[in-house]
Amino acid sequence: MVNYSKYSVINSNVKIVKINGKYLIRKIIKNNVNLGVSQSFLNKLIQKYVKQIRSAEINLPEIVNYKLGNGDITYYCIPKGENILEVFDLNELVFGKGRKFLSAAIKEIGKAVLNEVNLDPHIKNFVIENNEVSFVDFSPPYIDEFFDLRMSVALDSERTIIKNNFEYFGPEYLYHHFVGDFFNIKKNISQTLTKEIYNLINQQTSIKGSF
Repeated sequence: MVNYSKYSVINSNVKIVKINGKYLIRKIIKNNVNLGVSQSFLNKLIQKYVKQIRSAEINLPEIVNYKLGNGDITYYCIPKGENILEVFDLNELVFGKGRKFLSAAIKEIGKAVLNEVNLDPHIKNFVIENNEVSFVDFSPPYIDEFFDLRMSVALDSERTIIKNNFEYFGPEYLYHHFVGDFFNIKKNISQTLTKEIYNLINQQTSIKGSF
């Protein structure tokens, strides 16, 4: 069985569970910083962010239920396949049978760019089912309200870092962010692979020459 938490962020735990005879993805989101608000309020921000993602027509699995906990929120989602990094190694993803799925992931990122939606474009956030690629990450909610909330409790020494990090998830940086995250997967990734990822992006967008 796929270890979904292997590809989740540090404040979440992801697992496939069976409820009433149906398999669902259970994602537990924990607070790693005390924001001084209720889980109900955080859920409203996440739901607003989910709505933004869906409005951009980005493929996002359906959230069928959620549960507010003490310091966490549990979401139950429809499974949409295997993580792209479980299916292909990097060479297969860029040059082999996974190339069309890499292109599809870039297309989903392009929807965020076009509709000015903030996103974490890491390739680990994409899954594959029946030749369809879906984006699965919706926490933290990269919207202005969450940013303002995080900044309201930030130490002076953190403010510049938080601001820069938040901006890096913005539309104008998404393609650069996407490529840069491949170095988090493999620090010594070859120049040939990264150059070809750039080429794929340039083929699908109007940003030729910007890298």
